Amino acid sequence: MAVTLAFDERFEPQLTVTRDGKPLKSIPPAVKKEKAIAALAERLGELKKQASQVRWSLETSMCRGDELSAPNSRSCPTMPSSRRCSSGSC
Repeated sequence: MAVTLAFDERFEPQLTVTRDGKPLKSIPPAVKKEKAIAALAERLGELKKQASQVRWSLETSMCRGDELSAPNSRSCPTMPSSRRCSSGSC
């Protein structure tokens, strides 16, 4: 069994579970209790929360008409959670 945490083509965090090369819909309960798997699931939640906060922050800034400083605008594409928004597909 393999459990992978990665970003998809839209830069959304995804937890993928496969057994014998076939994808599973969810993590089996027995495996979910393992420390490494639980840590991945927790990290997934953190990344989703971070992405939500970045989207909200950028949307609020755009509504107010705020301008990003040069250093901030250069660092946005390097953060996976904001890469999607900076590419225009937020």
